Amino acid sequence: MSTKAVQEKSAEQVSFSQKINDFLAKYRVVFVTVLIVLAVALIGLFVFTAVKENNSKAAYESVEDVLVQWEKARADTDKTGLSAKEDGFIASLQKVAKSNKYSFGGARAYMTIAEIYFSRKDWKNALDQYLASVKAAPKAYTAGLSYFNAGICADELGNEDDAVKYFNQAVALDNFAMKPRAMFNIGRIEEQRSHTDVAIALYEKIAEQFPDDQWTMLAKSRVIALKLK
Repeated sequence: MSTKAVQEKSAEQVSFSQKINDFLAKYRVVFVTVLIVLAVALIGLFVFTAVKENNSKAAYESVEDVLVQWEKARADTDKTGLSAKEDGFIASLQKVAKSNKYSFGGARAYMTIAEIYFSRKDWKNALDQYLASVKAAPKAYTAGLSYFNAGICADELGNEDDAVKYFNQAVALDNFAMKPRAMFNIGRIEEQRSHTDVAIALYEKIAEQFPDDQWTMLAKSRVIALKLK
């Protein structure tokens, strides 16, 4: 490469570097402002996450405390004041739930309220609270249990379509461990509705997908009984 060419290339590099320096100098304030905003945003996100986790943990601990008190009250031989105590537990849990609507702590609060209503066979209120629990934490392990129990409540209320819907929603969740039982309940409802072919298909599906489950034996026995009719 000739000396002239080297000089021209060097001049181009200097010119380009100068342009970069000039650009950075011109917009220095903008760059600094953006960096500050990003730093503040990250700090804010960290604080928000930490506060949310702490609140959820506190809510969960509050729910567990109520559960202990409720079990103690139910174990007491004198049941005279049980209903009044449960009303107090529900009021306490409702405060926790409303303050943690979209967290696991809130989900546990709604679910515990539902369990109190469920124990009273107050199916309508139990159903509403189970669904509220799902809404609070749709990806938590409690969602499947809440859908399943909502299905039971709907069935008790005579709403077969809703019962089947909630059982199916429980089955659709990967982290739900009681799928055979939920599927068996759907089959049972289909039997009640005289949808024999649908019920048989469900029972056979249980046997195919869960060959070692305790509900498979019941499912197989129902298939035999229905086919003999």
